[in-house]
Amino acid sequence: MPPAHATEPCSRLSHWAGRTFLRLLGWRVEGAPPPVAKFVVLGAPHTSNWDLPIVLASSWALGIRIRWLAKKELFVPGVAPLLHAMGGIPVDRAAAHGLVGELIAAFEANDRMALMISPDGTRGRQEAWKSGFYHVALAAKVPVVASYADFARKRSGICGSVQLTGDMPSDMDAIRDLYAGVTPRHPAQATPIRLAAENDGAKGER
Repeated sequence: MPPAHATEPCSRLSHWAGRTFLRLLGWRVEGAPPPVAKFVVLGAPHTSNWDLPIVLASSWALGIRIRWLAKKELFVPGVAPLLHAMGGIPVDRAAAHGLVGELIAAFEANDRMALMISPDGTRGRQEAWKSGFYHVALAAKVPVVASYADFARKRSGICGSVQLTGDMPSDMDAIRDLYAGVTPRHPAQATPIRLAAENDGAKGER
């Protein structure tokens, strides 16, 4: 039986599948979601194709169902129904600004929702995280939850949460503290945990 949480629960089958998958890999789950019904989940660091299955399995092992974003090209016939059933949401990367508004509206329309966003944007190293997660969480007034996959320790799960204040540098410092010590599969490919607008002292860039 999946543990009870305030947010949307996963099915018994997903709970079993998540625990079994991680056990076969030799991984253990840590942490728990915050006691709220809605939040943004950070899927970070993102440096390999293993990140999503491990973080997804961890969420199921913790008893929660998360919605996650993926490029629309992955949702091909035959695979799309499975990805949707697993919580996948196809994204057109060329329409990123419009997507932020849609995700904010989705939080307003749902009583319970845990939405995972990968702020790295890609597996390769970038100069900074994408800020969409920040704008969504701040506008929707939901906390940001830090999920992770630590390949050095073979541990995954949730290492804490942050309620954004709109003071971007301060909020990002809190997020950086949560990820301190987490080792991705390919450390050299990890994008620094920062937003471009931090240098400007601004609240965020669109």
